[in-house]
Amino acid sequence: MPPRDNTDTLAPASDLQRALGAARKTRESQEQAYAALEESVAIAAEEQARELRKEKERADGWKQRSDLWKERSDTWKKRAKDAEARETAVGEREKQIEDREKEVERREKEAEEREKAIEERDKRTEAREARMELREKRMELREKTMEESLNSLLRTMKDVRVKDKQMAKEEDSKVGAELRGLRRSVTDQMTAMKRDLGSKLDNTIHQTLALLDEDRKRAREAEVGHGCGHPSKRVRQEEDLGSNLEQAVWAVMKKVDNRKGGEEYGKISLDRALSLLAFIYTECNEAKLGLWLDFQHNAPAGKVFCLFGVLNFGYRDFMVSQGCCCCSQPDATDMIIDPELVWNDDGHCVVVSVMDDGRLFFDWAPQNDEEYDEEAMEIMEAGVDRYTGTSSLLPLTDRGMDDY
Repeated sequence: MPPRDNTDTLAPASDLQRALGAARKTRESQEQAYAALEESVAIAAEEQARELRKEKERADGWKQRSDLWKERSDTWKKRAKDAEARETAVGEREKQIEDREKEVERREKEAEEREKAIEERDKRTEAREARMELREKRMELREKTMEESLNSLLRTMKDVRVKDKQMAKEEDSKVGAELRGLRRSVTDQMTAMKRDLGSKLDNTIHQTLALLDEDRKRAREAEVGHGCGHPSKRVRQEEDLGSNLEQAVWAVMKKVDNRKGGEEYGKISLDRALSLLAFIYTECNEAKLGLWLDFQHNAPAGKVFCLFGVLNFGYRDFMVSQGCCCCSQPDATDMIIDPELVWNDDGHCVVVSVMDDGRLFFDWAPQNDEEYDEEAMEIMEAGVDRYTGTSSLLPLTDRGMDDY
């Protein structure tokens, strides 16, 4: 395509120059406007930067204040926590102080209780010492009385010997005859007294056997039957008991009659046995202690001892059991006087053991071997002291019954 001919459209040169000038002015004005705009933008940017710096400074200030407040808050929290810890420590310390005060009070109370216990023990010791002093005084009085009696007897014997010598020297036959008659009379009286004592003992045994027969008859009348006419077990036991006692009584009396003097069996006399039984029973009754008579190997002397005690002191109820605590032999027999009163409230009783040869042994029977009964021990010691100097007593030892 051929080029277009623009000759007809070209403007005149003056118009172009004016247009160029206008364009140049427009560009200059635009450049000035741009420069002014750039200057205003720079000023605005500088102001904005200044504002930003101020904002940053304010933000930094707020951050510093915030950090300060946080630091103060942490400090306050720490102080509050420390205060709470101090309060807790103070509370624990107060609790420890209270616990210590309670412990001190408890110890003071225990100390008071110990002091009371010591005072009670001192009182018991004083009472025991007073009883011992009283016993010693009684013993001294008894010894003094015995010494006075012995001295009086010695003086009497000396006077008699002096009178005998004087009578022997005298030539008066009448006085000598009267003296010999008096001696014969005294000898006859002593023989009669021994005879009378033997007859009384024999009568007592017969009365004993009669009472046993009556008891068996009453028991048989009261308990015979069970509806079949046969005697009850208790009746048979009482019959066996009565038979054994009868045999024991007659066996002992046979040996007593065959012994010189007719009044001792083994190493203990019946009179002394009964006197000892009466003394110990009286003491046990006052102290509310039981009395346990323990006979080794069916000792005949022991059975007579108990039998006479049953009759003479009103022991109508007594218990017979096979086996005994001292030797555990199948033929041994225990007789417990008044079985309901054998054990007192503390579980103690006085035990009097009779050996095969008639010797006596004193012991005490607690329910617990570690317990100690002062009254029981005092009664036993008094029983031993009552017959001090004779060969009829075994020594008082601690739980010595195991030795037999």
